[in-house]
Amino acid sequence: LIQNKNIEEIINLSRSEIFEDFIYRKIDKERDKKYPESENHTIKRVLEELALVMKIFQVSLISKDDFFTVFKELNLGNIFTGKGLIEKLCDKSLLKDNIDYLEFENQEFLDYLASKELSRFEKIEQVFFDIAVEPHLKEIYTPWFYVMPFVLEQNTNMINILLEKKKKNSKRILQE
Repeated sequence: LIQNKNIEEIINLSRSEIFEDFIYRKIDKERDKKYPESENHTIKRVLEELALVMKIFQVSLISKDDFFTVFKELNLGNIFTGKGLIEKLCDKSLLKDNIDYLEFENQEFLDYLASKELSRFEKIEQVFFDIAVEPHLKEIYTPWFYVMPFVLEQNTNMINILLEKKKKNSKRILQE
């Protein structure tokens, strides 16, 4: 980051922009020659989708069996072959292979990548409230508090929507 930008530019970067630069440059830089460079984009998208699924299920690690189920359900089989898939995703990447489970090496990476995938939806506000807010109590699930700052930075129009929700539910956790 410091090599590509001067100090003034770095100071003005948002948290999301810093994570964007760090995470994706890390993947690009650490990717070994044994995988084609064209797979980098696919690896990034798979990590984003996996992060969103993990946030939806409110987990910080996922069993390899569940990972392959998610992989199949998202129709990602045509992107990679199953052979060496976990190795491709974990080899010098953001994902750690803990024998029976996979987890992101840093919880904030998981949060950022989930927000990145969430921002791809056309009606992000609706999707966010469908998956991050408990429907009866109208409270945000605790794991989504860590994703929300990234979502708000990437989609500033959601700030007004949250403020409107706060007015309607003034005694709820959205007020905080």
